[in-house]
Amino acid sequence: MRNKVFVIGLSGESVFLNVDEYHKNGETLHSKTFKSEVGGKGYNQVIALNKFGSDVFYLSSIGHDYYGEKCEEFLKQKNVNALFVKKDLPTAFATILTNSHGENQVTVYDGATRLLDKKDVLKVEDEIKTSSVVLLQLEVPLSVNLEAVRIAKANNVKVIINPAPAINYNLELLQCADIITPNESEARKIFGLNESENINNILVKMKEMLIKEVIVTLGDKGAMRFFNESVEYYPPLKVKAVDTTGAGDTFNAMLAYMISNETEMKLAIEYAIIASALSVTRKGVVDAIFKLEEVKEEYEKNRH
Repeated sequence: MRNKVFVIGLSGESVFLNVDEYHKNGETLHSKTFKSEVGGKGYNQVIALNKFGSDVFYLSSIGHDYYGEKCEEFLKQKNVNALFVKKDLPTAFATILTNSHGENQVTVYDGATRLLDKKDVLKVEDEIKTSSVVLLQLEVPLSVNLEAVRIAKANNVKVIINPAPAINYNLELLQCADIITPNESEARKIFGLNESENINNILVKMKEMLIKEVIVTLGDKGAMRFFNESVEYYPPLKVKAVDTTGAGDTFNAMLAYMISNETEMKLAIEYAIIASALSVTRKGVVDAIFKLEEVKEEYEKNRH
């Protein structure tokens, strides 16, 4: 059985600052804390997959600079198989501002990521063919994701697309996915639902748009699965949120890991919810991901 997960994503440096409340226009605030670490949606997912014990391969692009070297070196130390393609732009950079409620605002400079292209995907075609799941987000160029999906579909590899950020989502790409995993605001944007519309209307819309399966993450309210003209609700694990950065990445990584191991979907989603919830109880992203055994332990404690 193939149980490898193939990921394409943005890699860069993330700087974390904390404030009590977000800025008003023109206001300068001082953060009492400072933390920096490697990151990016795909990068975070790879770190989580590695922590869960998954066989994983990662494709990304970086600049000829210190931050690029740092991204590459960190995964080498974790024994993660990866191809970092060097490009003539600086490595991606992000600032994450977290308030006292554990909510965050993220600003990203994509840099070298925007120069990743489909020729780079062809360099790792065999890695896609030998995977059981391909996990994608929207932080890389569309042509890159479409090429990865083309290879995956031709080789019966499952495709999970985390449509984030949902600024420029592409319907053709989403139609190719076996599962898409938006959060609630991304789901409303993709399916054209306003804030007052019942989220269950996704069922009708996804049929019209030819989208196969949708798992909507609802933060501290759990998750919903839309599949085969039915809706399933999954309750949250109640925790005190310290920092929600990377929670969605942890959810997607656990979901991909469980699916790559042919776990039935109900259990895969329950584990993903627990892994995600536990991650918000710690600051940052890399250090906030719990090991598989710890997630399993929490699952056993909360079984009904």
